[in-house]
Amino acid sequence: MKKENLISFFVISISLIAFFLCAFFSSGIRVDEEIVLYEEESVFHQSEVSFYKGRVLRVEHEEIGYQHEDAGYQSVKQELKVEVLDGDFTGKVFLVEHGSIFDLDKSNVFKEGDIVVLRTIDESNFYISDHLRRNGLILSLFIFLIAILYFGRMRGLGAICGLGFSFLVLINYIVPAIITGEEIIKVALTGILIISGVSIFLAHGIGKKANVIWLSTVITLLIAIFLSHFFVEITSLFGRGNDVGLSFHYGEYSHISLQGLLLAGLVIGVFGVITDVASTQTAAIWQIKRANPELEMKELYQRGTLVGREHIASLVNTLILVYVGASLPFLLLIMGIDHTPLWVMLNSEFVAEEVIRAIVGSVSLILGVPVSSFFASYFAGKEGCFSCENESNA
Repeated sequence: MKKENLISFFVISISLIAFFLCAFFSSGIRVDEEIVLYEEESVFHQSEVSFYKGRVLRVEHEEIGYQHEDAGYQSVKQELKVEVLDGDFTGKVFLVEHGSIFDLDKSNVFKEGDIVVLRTIDESNFYISDHLRRNGLILSLFIFLIAILYFGRMRGLGAICGLGFSFLVLINYIVPAIITGEEIIKVALTGILIISGVSIFLAHGIGKKANVIWLSTVITLLIAIFLSHFFVEITSLFGRGNDVGLSFHYGEYSHISLQGLLLAGLVIGVFGVITDVASTQTAAIWQIKRANPELEMKELYQRGTLVGREHIASLVNTLILVYVGASLPFLLLIMGIDHTPLWVMLNSEFVAEEVIRAIVGSVSLILGVPVSSFFASYFAGKEGCFSCENESNA
């Protein structure tokens, strides 16, 4: 077996062993913590909340624009006959009262035939929680899988497997470990290193090129962690930029550091960008070397960097627009309704967090180009060490 293949298998083996050990120990701690936490549960948690799927059979009564007395707002008020579609109440029909204090739009009004999510406390009264989106999500996922398998073929299949492993690490290690109170940035870094040690090789195969992508990703990721910490400190961010983060201040998750959670989110989010630029640069330099085997490291690096500059120009703009799009409703609220001055808006922690996310992602992308270009050109240009690995089109 070739040396580069041995290195790939070694990285994968270490990553898998680390994952199983981390998942095992974090799971064990979580069980103990749950016993302690639930001893202090409130009455709300003592009530059993259950969810069921249901179908609206008929709208018995409906008032659109129902005026609440002494409240000053209008809402939707409906009485619906709903059939339960699963669980112990399958086939049973309940009269459900539905009302909303939110703005009147079609999302607040249910009609005959709608499939909904039912919520009940102690299985006494049923309430409509939301539309059931499962079928739409399954269809969307199916289209995604078909697209990636058709165009990516075996590489696409490997990417899907790598994505599945990433979710496995997130659900079975990163999230449980954070809940139990372990140091968040350490957990995030360990989890991302485990993910990179498996998902990269699943997506790009076993061999020298995948080793270079993994090495470039890890080096750039370490730089990105330092940058994330630096930017968060100089901008005095504490992770309180959204309601979800603030909710951790109360109840059983009050021990979780909001700033640590922010840093972990930055690290996890930037990992995909770093992997993207590392794989693109490595593949580009690999193909340049394949086209002209006489090229040395210096020229390979220069040509690879030119390709990287084009990549940077498009991806930086893409990253910024993604973050702006995610925060667009909040920006509209501040600028259109609250009439907040621009400098105050930019100074708010919510906006500052999104700006820092975009900056960390963009700087990591920029730094990823020279890092990955250096390692790719070094190993590709090394005399006697480059071998044109067979790349199947399957």
